[in-house]
This record gives sequence, structure tokens and C-alpha cells, in this order.
Amino acid sequence: MGGALAPGLIFQALAITNVNNVVLIGRLEPPLTLAFSIWLLRSQVNFWEIVGAIASFWGYFSPLHYQVICKGW
Repeated sequence: MGGALAPGLIFQALAITNVNNVVLIGRLEPPLTLAFSIWLLRSQVNFWEIVGAIASFWGYFSPLHYQVICKGW
């Protein structure tokens, strides 16, 4: 049931919200997953996994930074 329910909820969320919000939240998933796996599961990670999570977070941070500069929040 979860395999059918999750995609339906995702598409419903896409219908309600802006796609920018979905992409920005999606970019936070890899660093959060890595952080929780280290914290909760005591998982061993290598250097490149951390670099990938940082790159993903930078992909989240850079559009926000660009909006602040251009719009002058």
C-alpha cells in the first residue's frame, strides 16, 4: 500500500505547491539522509559521500542566495 500511496501524495503535493519549493526541498534530502544515517545508524561514510551531500546542499543554497541578491530581501 505504501508503494501506491507515496507517489499519489507526491503528485497531489505537486498539484498544490510551486515546483520551486519541491525542488528546493528535494535538494535537502541527501544531506539530511546522510546526517541521520550517521547519527541514528552509526553508519560509516567516506569522503566522497560527504562531498556529494555538500554539493547537493550547495545546489539548494545557491538559488536562495541568488534571490536575496537580486530582489534585495
